[in-house]
Amino acid sequence: ARLMRLMRIIRLIRVVRAIRPLYMLAIGIARAMQSMFWVLVLTFAALYAFAILTTRAVGQGELLEKSEDVPEETRLMFRTIPDSMFTLFAF
Repeated sequence: ARLMRLMRIIRLIRVVRAIRPLYMLAIGIARAMQSMFWVLVLTFAALYAFAILTTRAVGQGELLEKSEDVPEETRLMFRTIPDSMFTLFAF
């Protein structure tokens, strides 16, 4: 069963190489996936950095002199870093 599956994959690769436009499309998709991966990594890094800042500033009340000035609902949305990341992503 495995040998048959391997043979099908090899045959598919041979067909893709034989048809030049299909081969170029497959290469383009592979390169686009690499770029999309790095976009995802950089977006996650930026979201994480801003989540740390908002957790400290809003969730722990360090933004204002009196932490009571931050509404409780807002403080709950920025209580932890994962909560802050979700809130920032949602908005």
